[in-house]
Parts: sequence; structure tokens; C-alpha cells
Amino acid sequence: MKKLILLLLAGLTLWGCKDEDDGLLDANHKMVIYGRSTPTRSVVDSIEIVLKYAHKVSWDPNDGTIPAFCLGVQEWYYDGGGCQRDFENRRFLFAGGWVIIPEYENLTPSLGELITTGHDVIFVGIRDTITGELFDLQYGDWSSIPKRCVDDTIGYIPNAIMSSACAKIIEAYNKKDYATCYAVFDSAFVFVPTTGAKWRALKEAGIE
Repeated sequence: MKKLILLLLAGLTLWGCKDEDDGLLDANHKMVIYGRSTPTRSVVDSIEIVLKYAHKVSWDPNDGTIPAFCLGVQEWYYDGGGCQRDFENRRFLFAGGWVIIPEYENLTPSLGELITTGHDVIFVGIRDTITGELFDLQYGDWSSIPKRCVDDTIGYIPNAIMSSACAKIIEAYNKKDYATCYAVFDSAFVFVPTTGAKWRALKEAGIE
């Protein structure tokens, strides 16, 4: 009887260990995007401005669509929509289905569209076309936005950085090397402050 009890306890221990490490990608892991200053940084395009005023992220996967997700407003402004704004360390932390699709029914966690199709990834703010100022959506008061305001690019992730990092993540994911996935998520992504005019000039010049 004593031997049987020991065998049962050993089996429960092994079962418990399997639950703690089920061999799946952690759907709660965040994608960290650090701000990188430019030599021409000014009061209209800085890391702090992107962190404060960006209200959504969008990208062009070259398939005729422009996916986008909101970064959160009102009480969720600094930790909403799967986004955290880390002003102290000058970075964004993204989580949620656009980054890692969580386990659902019989499907295991997988890489989201931002990782598998991300290209021309931009941070978007709301700019007043007359004053040039950005509108602060911290309190989510959409009704107070003047009609003359439009969405405008205020930051971007360089394509060379995005494609290199995502390729490493996808390769590691296919090998079930999740430790490498997490390492790239933690350190490889960078956003650069800009303005809509500067962004369009970069695209016209073919600069990625």
C-alpha cells in the first residue's frame, strides 16, 4: 500500500509539471518596442510625443487591406487594447491577438498578423490641420475633436528592423524554440518618431 501511494504521488507530480510547461507559446508574452531618437528630433516628433499621442497602430501587408488596432483610451489609456505605454523606459509593450493569438478550442497559441504580415508599421495620432497640434485622447472624448483634425503618422517601425525581427520569430516558432521567440520580442523592435510629411518623404524616396 505504501508503495502504491508513492507511485500515485509521483504520477501527480509529473502531471503537475506538465501543466506548468505545456510546450506552447505563451500568449501573454509582450512585444517590446523601444523608442529611438533621430538626429533631427524636435518638439513635434519625439519619443515622448509618440508614447503620449499615438491612438492606433496600422500597417500594410501588401494584400489590399490596412489592418489596425487601437491603443486604448479613457481609464485604459496607459494599459489598454493590449498596449502599455512605458514612459520611464521610453517604450511600448504590446500583447493580445495581433501579436500572439491565444489558445482557442482545439487551436494552440500562434503568431498574430502584426508578426506574420507587418510591413510599413506606423503609429497614428490625431492632428489639427490648422494648428498642427496633436489631440490628446487620454480621456476618450471623441466628440470634442474638431472636424478639421485628421489621422497623421507620428512614428514608425523601420521595415528592415520589422522584417528581420519577425523572420527570426517565425523561424523560431516553427521550430518550437519559444525561448528565442521571447528573446526577440523583448529586444529587437524599435520605433522612430516622425511626422506625416517626413514619413511620406521617406516612402517617396524609397527609404525603408
